[in-house]
Amino acid sequence: MKEKVRTIYKSKRVTIKEIISPKNFNHSFSQNVDEYVYVLKGSANLQIGKKKLALKKGESLFLKKGTRNNKFKTSDKEETIWLATYFR
Repeated sequence: MKEKVRTIYKSKRVTIKEIISPKNFNHSFSQNVDEYVYVLKGSANLQIGKKKLALKKGESLFLKKGTRNNKFKTSDKEETIWLATYFR
């Protein structure tokens, strides 16, 4: 399954997206812009560089541009819905 991504707002400096990740979804990524992510529903286990953490509904995280070797895995119980704000 793939993530569903919907752009809510976009300007020269800021983009806001709603991202729906299926349950039990694995993804790897590197940051090319600053990102603030907020969990609207569900949960995910993340690895940011060497640091491991868990995010659940109502929690957020700031990812600085240039952060590498990032991975996440969503809950196997329900989809995870993120509100992601990207700063250029």
